[in-house]
Amino acid sequence: MTLRKQVQDRLIQNASSYFNEIKGAASLSEIIHGRVHPDGCYIFKEKSISSENSLINAVNQRVVDRLSIVIVTRNTTDQKGSDSSDNSELLQNAVMNEILGFEPTGGYEPIEYAGGSLVSLTNGFYIWLDTYKSAHFVRSL
Repeated sequence: MTLRKQVQDRLIQNASSYFNEIKGAASLSEIIHGRVHPDGCYIFKEKSISSENSLINAVNQRVVDRLSIVIVTRNTTDQKGSDSSDNSELLQNAVMNEILGFEPTGGYEPIEYAGGSLVSLTNGFYIWLDTYKSAHFVRSL
């Protein structure tokens, strides 16, 4: 099972009460220009970065896979003065509580947080992207 799918399944199992939708996506562009739901969580593999091969006549490389987790909330302020950034932060924390330190199968190291940023304030949505990373080794002897 892919890293993205393992993270998605973990969030569905343990954090679905926070979200109206948790699903995979092909890219950030697909999320921004596609059909999204408020309090939605969308996951895609951003990129992989490999180290140099450490062997001669064989392959041993550490590969860091980066996953993007996009949180979509309505861009509004409620009667208590909380705005979309507050709601988004609550959802970001729900995700972090479930996947930070999670050790996926397939030889992956525990998941680490790599940063986040506001992506868009369009069409009435507040869209935030957090990046997480995990590493594994690829070998050919």
